[in-house]
Amino acid sequence: MARVHYSSGSEKALKQRAATEEKIPLAMLFTCRGSTQQELLYLYPYNVECEFAEPLFTGRRCFIKKDQPKRLLPKITDTKESLRTPFGLSTELLASLLCVKENANDLPFELKLGKVIYVGFPKSVSPVPNPWPNPDGHSLDAFHVVFVLPEGAPYQMIERFQCLSRKLAHGIDALQQISNYLSIEHGIMHSELEKFRAIPENEHKLPPWEAIRTKSKLAALFAQVFDDLHRTGVVQVFMDNFVEIGFCMEERALKHARLTPRTAAEIDRLVSRIRPYHSVLLLEDVTPSPDANPNVALMIRHCDPDRSILDISTASGIPLMQVLLVVRHLLLWARAVVIYPIVNTNVYSSATTNKDLERETNRFSRFFGHVTSLGETLAAFNPPIQLDLYVDPSAPLSFQQVRTRIVVYLLRHQLLMQLHKFAYLMVPYSTKEKPTNKHCPKGIRDIIDQVPTFVHPSEKIGPGSTDDAVDLKIEGPLHEENENEREEYETLMARISDRKTLPPTAGISSEVKDYLKKLCGQMLEKEGYAEVEAKIRRFCQLAPLLNGSHHVEDLIAFSPVIATYLRPDFISCLDDSLA
Repeated sequence: MARVHYSSGSEKALKQRAATEEKIPLAMLFTCRGSTQQELLYLYPYNVECEFAEPLFTGRRCFIKKDQPKRLLPKITDTKESLRTPFGLSTELLASLLCVKENANDLPFELKLGKVIYVGFPKSVSPVPNPWPNPDGHSLDAFHVVFVLPEGAPYQMIERFQCLSRKLAHGIDALQQISNYLSIEHGIMHSELEKFRAIPENEHKLPPWEAIRTKSKLAALFAQVFDDLHRTGVVQVFMDNFVEIGFCMEERALKHARLTPRTAAEIDRLVSRIRPYHSVLLLEDVTPSPDANPNVALMIRHCDPDRSILDISTASGIPLMQVLLVVRHLLLWARAVVIYPIVNTNVYSSATTNKDLERETNRFSRFFGHVTSLGETLAAFNPPIQLDLYVDPSAPLSFQQVRTRIVVYLLRHQLLMQLHKFAYLMVPYSTKEKPTNKHCPKGIRDIIDQVPTFVHPSEKIGPGSTDDAVDLKIEGPLHEENENEREEYETLMARISDRKTLPPTAGISSEVKDYLKKLCGQMLEKEGYAEVEAKIRRFCQLAPLLNGSHHVEDLIAFSPVIATYLRPDFISCLDDSLA
């Protein structure tokens, strides 16, 4: 028996990448440049174990390795005031590197040195008509909030932390103009550093950063931002109880919410596939901030799991595009998941996603332990079951409400998945009696012939045919030399060859066309010409969608055949239990 060996190199690389991303960011730094000096005022956490740093220093002194790129290092000598950092550089060297020149302020910053990357957004202090008095006598020109990332951090992550640094910088600058915030906090930090330097080195118990955090509101804010990034991935803080700073690391926030981790690019691809018939299921802790966009608060009030996005737009009066933008915002901030509206005819099955069953079982028991267990509940959906059979409309209302809350809970935590019906347009069986060969009027034949002819790969004959390609045979008016049509169908063929969803113009087979023409002649014996023409026209509009790539909800929402759509029986009697 043959034995197959699988390489674990890719698995190790994935684990290493996951371990690296878990440590992002390694630390936060804060530097200021004044008229007389540049200084690193704060570092958090001060006890970070940085395995990415190279030991370039001994004691207080900092030494340069021979192979170190000297062009990146400043031409200065450490003084006795320079302190240690976990990143192989003293505070004096770091301050010189991170306090950039004036023409580099107000621009994204990135510096790779050793095995760490320093990213931020250096900001010039905006001038004010009546300058504030400086408590410590130093005038400030610029400051810089810096995040330290490990070597190999994705470029998207670097851009995200540059964005967070920019937000913090603009908030600090705004408060400086209003209340002299930066100068006051600079004075507090600088004073604590001076006190630390005045103590003999052999009497140092802790670095000065912890004392600075307890005295400075700005340092405490930096510590809170760093801790929130590592704990939940979501930052939502008020700077001096006045300026709100919001930021989200999508993958970490989704993981914290027990959802499938996705990057911002993956979420944007998901948003591009959202349709008006989808619904939005909010997570438990969704509360808009006091100064949130009114559309966000209004949409959340009308957001129910039995309402589609189109219904939410209609009920709230918010334009559909605005609703979709709010949905994208909720997804990026791990505040909601996209589902299909909860309908009695929905068919659900136990989800196949990888979950921590012990943790999910304990959490489920906290909500429904007095009624049922998670294992018993998931077993009820295997094999798949229609929702009305699980809820049981004949049972008491209290029983139905509990069952409905259980379904909402399972959908919210992605423990259930919905099954859909997909439609295919099939060629009739060869044994089926075919319509008699009646005359089909030219007007109806032209309607049928205008639909592009789709040739299945199995029907291709001749050299060069492959199973991975799908060709479109263009007939009728599409033979004309029209560059726009040619480009359109070349794009179409490229999409099909990539095994993506067939677009509505994919066409129908010639065999179905012949059958349709014969059926049309037979229909004219019992119905009028106008009625048959309308039916054939509607069918030709719908037929290209019947390729197995569109489920029933898709057909109902986007097919021009169905002008009006009656909503199915929503669980209207259980609205109170859906919240």
